Amino acid sequence: MAVFATMIGVVISYSAILVGLNEGLADDASQSAGSILGVGLGLVPLVFGLAALTTGHPNALLAVAKSMALWLLATPLLIIDIILGLTAAFALGLTSSLHHPNARWSSRLGIVAIVIVLTVVLLMVAPAAALFGPLIATGPAIALSDDRAVLFDRFSR
Repeated sequence: MAVFATMIGVVISYSAILVGLNEGLADDASQSAGSILGVGLGLVPLVFGLAALTTGHPNALLAVAKSMALWLLATPLLIIDIILGLTAAFALGLTSSLHHPNARWSSRLGIVAIVIVLTVVLLMVAPAAALFGPLIATGPAIALSDDRAVLFDRFSR
């Protein structure tokens, strides 16, 4: 249930950021583009907080702070492509905010790398399908939840 609630939050935040950027870059930019973008950016820490609190993270506030730092660290990928940057940023943030005691950083970064490669392939093969970035970014959330974390630790050794 926690992963589903987090996925809904990611979809809403991602969509608001994407719509805000799209309207802001249009030739006839409207006044409301900034407010839509602001709502999307404002939801980002709330999404990470939701992920940390619903999975029972022992230090949720620190997890949200780390997730936001990682999210901001990945945003330079927006220069390459907006969808790639947002998907990578959410994937990095979600792997940090979810409570999964069995997962190590090597397995988390491996899953984020898989998400980035999958997004790049989708952008090349079917650019319209890459709009499903939030669903791709919540993949690490599902993969690293409780009992599946052991499986990914085996691959990172």
